[in-house]
Amino acid sequence: MKAGWELKSLGDICSIVSGSGFPKRFQGKTAGEYPFFKVGDMNTLGNETNLSIANNYISETIRKELGARIVPQNSVVFPKVGGAISTNKKRQLAHPSCIDNNVMGLVPNQETIDPSYLFAWMQGVDIYEFSNKAALPSITKTTVQAWPIPLPPLAEQKRIVSILDEAFEGLDRARENAEANLKSARELFENYREAY
Repeated sequence: MKAGWELKSLGDICSIVSGSGFPKRFQGKTAGEYPFFKVGDMNTLGNETNLSIANNYISETIRKELGARIVPQNSVVFPKVGGAISTNKKRQLAHPSCIDNNVMGLVPNQETIDPSYLFAWMQGVDIYEFSNKAALPSITKTTVQAWPIPLPPLAEQKRIVSILDEAFEGLDRARENAEANLKSARELFENYREAY
């Protein structure tokens, strides 16, 4: 490990939170003070990285009635029960939100870890490896607290995130160019075929 880096556990640098039960009678509202995310919301178009579009919203009154925790913006969430674990989805909350009891969240201590660094690191973690691999797999808070994470100083974390962002932007541009070139090639082929 590089000089200045430390090996920490997620429990040292994050609060690990579980979601709340979400009875059907409270579901289906399309507006409210808090989005209430379920595992299925991770599949919604537009939620590939950040969870920002919810199928359910609740008011503060309902939140208190449910005893649902408000999970802060930039926390990292992932499935903690069932087959969804093997999909290995991790998302970052775009807004303060509530999560259901099939979801676990990592709330970063921002004095120690940059939320974007935590999210980038989590992309390389196979969460299924941390499950109990039972017939209905699950991930426990105790297991997550013990996950080791290499932790550089905050300035280095931000530098790493900046490099990754730049690399991913380059990949996005390359993909857009490849798609445009493929479209042009198809059009050229179609025009050539029509001409003969």
